[in-house]
Amino acid sequence: MNIFGKIKETMAAVAFAEADEPDMALQFLKTGKNADKKVLLGTDEHPINTKTLYHALSLCRRMGTSLEIFQLLQPQAEQLEGKNLQQQTAFQSQCKKSGIIYRTIKKESRLIDELAPYCSRRKDILIVVIQQTLRRDKEGSQKDVASYFHCPVAFLTS
Repeated sequence: MNIFGKIKETMAAVAFAEADEPDMALQFLKTGKNADKKVLLGTDEHPINTKTLYHALSLCRRMGTSLEIFQLLQPQAEQLEGKNLQQQTAFQSQCKKSGIIYRTIKKESRLIDELAPYCSRRKDILIVVIQQTLRRDKEGSQKDVASYFHCPVAFLTS
């Protein structure tokens, strides 16, 4: 696309943004080479660390992608009861409004065992960001974990 086409799309996005239609504005702006790609944030912590979420969103902005969150919740943990359930519901609602795909799995498993097969079926994952809660004795080293994926893996510590 030439420079005039980009200007035309940008002006259309501005018009929709001014008309209080942010979703349509974003559709016009998401036309780069990574527009259909995603950053996948994998975590087994509840709640999701806000620093980790901020870094994943910053990465999305820099790469021109959208965010998908994959959260593994252990069934025996009392993670989704009372106040935590209300927070989880509010977080899911906010993700939906922001265009973030948010998936949770409640299963007795390791994050890597659920995340790797999920990612391997997907061609739209540009990079996997893992909130570093991996126990070295259970999960292995970062290099071992990264070998399960077909794309780059970034580890963030909380």
